[in-house]
Amino acid sequence: MTDEEVIRVTRAELEAAGVPLEQQGDCWQEAHASRNGEDQRRRITAADVATIDDLIRAGSEMRWLWPGWVPIGVLTALPSEGGKGKTGFCADLERRIRHQMPWPDGSSMTAPADALSLWVLSDNHHDEMVTLAREFDIVPSIRINALRSDPYGGVTLENAEDLGALDSRIAAVRPLLVIVDTVGNSTDKNLAKQEDAKAYYAPLQVLARRHACAFLCLTHLNAGGTFLGRRVMEKVRVGVRIMQPGADEKRRLEVVKTNSRKPAALGLTLGDRGNEYDDNPPELPSEDATPRPGLGRPSSEIQVCADWLAALLEGGPCRVSITRNEASQAGFCVGTLYNAKRLLGLEEYESEGRKWWRLRENGNPFA
Repeated sequence: MTDEEVIRVTRAELEAAGVPLEQQGDCWQEAHASRNGEDQRRRITAADVATIDDLIRAGSEMRWLWPGWVPIGVLTALPSEGGKGKTGFCADLERRIRHQMPWPDGSSMTAPADALSLWVLSDNHHDEMVTLAREFDIVPSIRINALRSDPYGGVTLENAEDLGALDSRIAAVRPLLVIVDTVGNSTDKNLAKQEDAKAYYAPLQVLARRHACAFLCLTHLNAGGTFLGRRVMEKVRVGVRIMQPGADEKRRLEVVKTNSRKPAALGLTLGDRGNEYDDNPPELPSEDATPRPGLGRPSSEIQVCADWLAALLEGGPCRVSITRNEASQAGFCVGTLYNAKRLLGLEEYESEGRKWWRLRENGNPFA
């Protein structure tokens, strides 16, 4: 079976299942997975089913570019409000790699000086990138997701052709770091919807694993600190947020979601030729007060949790015990979770001797 035949069969099956054409990003993934021409639908036996030993032989293990902050082989989300330093932060990581400086938390550099980064310039900020690369002295370390004949191309990750081109460029360049700047401008998909978010992020997850590189997916926060395209929290393994809580220029750099131990937050001060970091980040607004209507904006952490919780319950009610476990895995404490529950006005009820939460039909009463 050829690649073309695999693509046709896969699309036919998806169309028969009622999946719209624009959501068939998995066609690309399945076509690449079937390059050896085998019929994946043959009868299997117990001996054919993968084990942990098979994953180990395939190279599966937790690996880090920047230990505790940026993993290799999976996706990391990097959100901030517009203009708060996402692009500059990524450039500063490359600066530290190229010049063999410590990581921002002071830990020893773990990447070689000749490591490259590949940028998807979806915000069309090419002029800014030239200036930034010169000022940070990282011009030789950067590659663009485009051809030399069309250096302004490669700004979208919308379809199989875009993803195939990115795949080929990663294979050619072998970057240690791939940066999508920004996610929202690289696609017309509605990333707040489960099916659109899956169609967008799943192929990127495959690329990160296949090429053993760190993917930074830059996205935005609204004024309250909530991730735009709220499904991003479900699709990435680590979320690193940049916030400017007060009038001071110093930012707060912190891990808000991780599958490992969460490191301490850092203070971040932007610089023209590189950033500075310290162990004294600006504090977030207090979460002591329970959010109620008319009492002003809740803290950013509660809003992030409320956004995550609403996404969790969109598919239907969830047992409270399971919700608490999921929230803990996502990095939210119990107090923040219950404040988020009150903010959303969730309905709690009992069924089968268990407590459940669900969204009210009229949605968020405080929105």
